[in-house]
Amino acid sequence: MWLDAWEEAVGAVARTFVAEIDARLEREAAAARMPERIRREARLDDAESGAVAARLGSAGARLVPALDRFERAALQLATATARDRAVLAEWQEALATAGRRLEAAWLALEDQVERELAHWQGIVARTGAWRRSLWPVVAVALPALCLAGWLGLVLGGYLPAPDWLVAVWNAVTP
Repeated sequence: MWLDAWEEAVGAVARTFVAEIDARLEREAAAARMPERIRREARLDDAESGAVAARLGSAGARLVPALDRFERAALQLATATARDRAVLAEWQEALATAGRRLEAAWLALEDQVERELAHWQGIVARTGAWRRSLWPVVAVALPALCLAGWLGLVLGGYLPAPDWLVAVWNAVTP
C-alpha cells in the first residue's frame, strides 16, 4: 500500500517535472525562433522521460526494504495471538522505521529534483542560445553582392560591358 502510494507520488512528480522542462524548452526554442524540425528534436522523448522518472524514483531505494519489513511484520501481527507482545513490538518498530525511511526518501526525492533541474537548466539555456547558421546567408548574399557591384560598375561606364551583355541590352531596348 505504501509502496504503491510512493510510486504514484514519484510518477506524478516525474510527469510534472517532464512537462515543466518540455514547456521551458518550447518557450526558449520559440524565443530563439528555432525551426519546428529542430524543436521536435529538443523536446524530451519517451526514453528521456523514463530516465528522468527512474532517476527520481531511485530516491526511494532505502524505503523499499523498510516497507518489506513492515509488510512481513504486519502479516505476522495478523496471525499473532494476544500473548505475542514481541510481534506487536516488531510491527511498531517496523512502522516507525518505514515512516522515517519514507521521510528520508521524500527529502532525497526533493534533492534529486533539484539535481535534475540544475542539469536540465543548462540544456534549456543552450536551447535559448541557439542561433540560426549564417553560412547560407553569406553563401547567397556574397555572390549576389559581387554581381550587383560588377553590374553597377558596368552600367555606370567604369568597366567595359562584355559582348553578351551588350547583345542582351540591344535586344531589350528598342
